[in-house]
Amino acid sequence: MSDDGYMDLWRFLREIANEQCAEVEAYWLAVKNGDLYPAELNQARSEILREISEDPLMWREQSPADIRRLMRDRAVLNRLKWRAQVVRLVEHELPRLAKEKLATGDYQVAARRVADRARVELSPADVAVLTVDVQNKELLDGDRSCYREIAIRRRPPLPSSAPSEAMTGQAPLREKGAPGRPTAMHVIEAEMRRRADDGELKAGRNEEFDDLADWIRPVCARMEPPVRPPGVKTIARKLGTLYT
Repeated sequence: MSDDGYMDLWRFLREIANEQCAEVEAYWLAVKNGDLYPAELNQARSEILREISEDPLMWREQSPADIRRLMRDRAVLNRLKWRAQVVRLVEHELPRLAKEKLATGDYQVAARRVADRARVELSPADVAVLTVDVQNKELLDGDRSCYREIAIRRRPPLPSSAPSEAMTGQAPLREKGAPGRPTAMHVIEAEMRRRADDGELKAGRNEEFDDLADWIRPVCARMEPPVRPPGVKTIARKLGTLYT
């Protein structure tokens, strides 16, 4: 991590993977330390006893000590298989998880734009319509590389003594809408916070919420999958307490 708190995309992805694999790593350490969980031993014991009952002649030369050792080895193998499945799942889900984190507005994202080599800062709305390329550590628009040399850091909180046109309250709104229904409310909130940071909020509440409703419509249309944009009343109800 650099002195200014930025990390590259690879380190950011590793942190997400570590969060997702924390339980897997705990299991792996337990295996290395010989601290096997009863569940896996019981599973291995059941498997071997079933095999013995199905073909007793095959097992007649195995001593009880051999069978116990085999149960332990089988338990280790079961654990390794489970860990491999989880790791594959995390690798498959990593681009989506990274995109969701970056689109919350909790992070500042700087990158070099491929088209003109300019160094730019990406908003949550920009990130929401891009794809994270884990292998090449790039951000893609479709199949086209758009941004490289990604740098990420957690966004510092707004000062508690914010000016009157800024918002108060630091708790992020993690609205998920109806069960299974995606929402763009977190993107709107992040944009509203950015405007407050940069002194770009409209003079009146209604004017600000009208402008946010217009701003989010094309963003929602470009999301994958597309998200239904919330109306002015919904935005005012969800974010009204953040505007004073």
